[in-house]
Amino acid sequence: MRPLILQCLQNGPGQRQGSGRGCLGGAQDIAFGSDGLLYVVDSANKRVSVWSKEGTFKGHFKAKYDSSCIAATSATMVLASANSHTVMVYTLGGQLVYGFGGKGCKLGRFSGPFGICVDDKGLVCVVDMENSCVQVF
Repeated sequence: MRPLILQCLQNGPGQRQGSGRGCLGGAQDIAFGSDGLLYVVDSANKRVSVWSKEGTFKGHFKAKYDSSCIAATSATMVLASANSHTVMVYTLGGQLVYGFGGKGCKLGRFSGPFGICVDDKGLVCVVDMENSCVQVF
């Protein structure tokens, strides 16, 4: 298997960091969408970069908050932000559908959500690092 390296399109060869088109300033997590594209959370640039499986840059969209992790469903992406203590749901096209959470230790609140997955029935599981629990929605 040959490794795939996502190249920054604005910088020179071998330079991958930055905020320009196709650049990743702080890649945190990655997920495949049902559309066959690769979605990369770039927390430093507060965006999600979209790539083909072959490594072609397709675009990016701004996230409401810097995100630490991503999970994909058949029609959406679910992002968690450890800094804003929120979970946000976007369409695969990058439109914010809704968000929930906020800082706290009660049900539906988070203190450092740092892991997320979605099962085949649409249940969202969130690892809440500082509250030492997993919440399921």
